[in-house]
Amino acid sequence: MKEKLTFIIAILTIISIVFGGFFWIEGRYALSEELKKVQQRLDYKILNDQFQAISEIIWKIKDRVGENPKNQTIKEELQKLESDKESLRIKIESMEKK
Repeated sequence: MKEKLTFIIAILTIISIVFGGFFWIEGRYALSEELKKVQQRLDYKILNDQFQAISEIIWKIKDRVGENPKNQTIKEELQKLESDKESLRIKIESMEKK
């Protein structure tokens, strides 16, 4: 009788461990998917904030020196900022498609 009781307890313990392991792995997988979504949203927000900041800097420069500045350094900086803005726009659009 004692052997049967020990056997039944051992089987129940094994079943519990198997189910516990399954639900632990399932919970971990769900958490990683949720974490990926949060990471994508954060990346999108960071890129969008950078885009807005660059747009504001370009606007401030053009407001102070006009659309076509005569200073070569300012022209080069505006071209660099416009290039950065365009690359960010492309990255943002590709993230929006996902």
